[in-house]
Amino acid sequence: MDGLFTTLSIFNSRRIMVIISLALFLTAVWCLPTATAGEEIIDVSAFSHITGGDVAAAQKSAVLSAKEKAIKAALERILPEVTLQTLSTLIEARVVPQAETFISNYKIENRDVSDLAYSVRLLVAVNADILRKTLASLGIIDRKSVV
Repeated sequence: MDGLFTTLSIFNSRRIMVIISLALFLTAVWCLPTATAGEEIIDVSAFSHITGGDVAAAQKSAVLSAKEKAIKAALERILPEVTLQTLSTLIEARVVPQAETFISNYKIENRDVSDLAYSVRLLVAVNADILRKTLASLGIIDRKSVV
């Protein structure tokens, strides 16, 4: 009898773990990033070529590219076009590579894999407050304009 209860107990605990895992996965997949104070939701797309059949590397590259595009889009909303053009080298070198720093959350809205490329569409929650503070620390915007 004890063996039967142990087997049932293991079966039930595995079932519970599967249900919990499934619930967490569905929550992560279906919950859109919601903007909190100081955040902006930006919709971006990117793609990456698949080399040597390495889809995982292409996916990673496409997601990173999309995140960088989201930061550039946020910068376009914060900075005047003239400032973006004038300081593009500084911004490309010091701000865009830190994309993860400014992103609080993202959701893959769509993805497509072909034999040649991996494409992805993301909804990215960019923390504009942190982005502004970084721009102020680099002297790109006035510190007084950052609350």
